[in-house]
Amino acid sequence: TKVSHIGQLKKEKAELLRRIMLLNQLQINRAKELLMLVDLAKAMPDSVYLLSIDKKTDHILLHGRAENSKGISALMRQLSESPFFTKAHLSNIRLIGDVGFGAEHEFKITLPIVKETAGEKV
Repeated sequence: TKVSHIGQLKKEKAELLRRIMLLNQLQINRAKELLMLVDLAKAMPDSVYLLSIDKKTDHILLHGRAENSKGISALMRQLSESPFFTKAHLSNIRLIGDVGFGAEHEFKITLPIVKETAGEKV
């Protein structure tokens, strides 16, 4: 009975260690996502605003508007300098309103998220 009890304790220990590892990974992911949002906020030019942010497993979809295409270019340049994202892809841009006063450029950007490599922490 002592041997079976030791075997049961080892199984419980392994299960507890697995849970601890899972909780640690969740904590790391939460911190990484917060830092990604901080980088995104820092990259936003004054002339650009977002309508929506949609996070998927391996990328983020940004939908927004800008006063001019220069603002979109500046945003994409800033995002490319972030350690959390790979090359941003502008999938859609169109002019909203009449050319001239009050016209805005609506855009959609796909932003792939950098995967962590073994032993590397972002």
